[in-house]
Amino acid sequence: MRIGHIALTLPLLLVALAPVAACDLDPVHANLVSQLGPEAPGIPKGEFHRAGQPCVVCHGDDGPASEKFAVAGTVFYGPGTNPNVNGQLMGAGSVNVYIEDGSGAMIPPVTTNCVGNWWIKASDIGTLQFPLLVTISGPTLGGGTQQQTMRTQIGREPSCGMCHQVQSYPDQPGAIANYYETPGVVYLTGDDPKYQGDPTTCAMSPVNPPIPLGLGPVSP
Repeated sequence: MRIGHIALTLPLLLVALAPVAACDLDPVHANLVSQLGPEAPGIPKGEFHRAGQPCVVCHGDDGPASEKFAVAGTVFYGPGTNPNVNGQLMGAGSVNVYIEDGSGAMIPPVTTNCVGNWWIKASDIGTLQFPLLVTISGPTLGGGTQQQTMRTQIGREPSCGMCHQVQSYPDQPGAIANYYETPGVVYLTGDDPKYQGDPTTCAMSPVNPPIPLGLGPVSP
């Protein structure tokens, strides 16, 4: 009876520990998740949360999010702060994201939501073939269209926010020596200071992207 009890208990114990083993027992991944910090007040978990953060840290094979993304990111209005929204960066909605993979195939384009978030589910395309070439195109005030193409290839990182983080400036108090290690956030245009997003899809709202450890806030 004792042997049978142990044999029955062991599989149950392994099942119970499986979620922990998938995330918490990997110290590198657990540290990345921890650095993301808590959810922003008033923004529940969902498609509008954590704009500007490296999405696939949680939405990858190691979790803890249940939905898995092959690649994901956030597009902002411009590279600096927007004086029309209390100094916060504004997410750019209705921006189309075009990706060419390493085989030369074009992945079906996706469109950013109100806070600029976009993602491609792993279940929709399977394994993503790197390197990737990315172009974004979206509306500006007055009916125009702005396009930006990434000048370099994405070699292996599925989260735009892992490299494209908020910059501090060298003359800022508390600025760090590795200022040039981040190219800044992904942005659509800096040419239109009154840009408020595309009101035809959904109400635009400013977002306050996370400041990576050691970086100060963006200067005006």
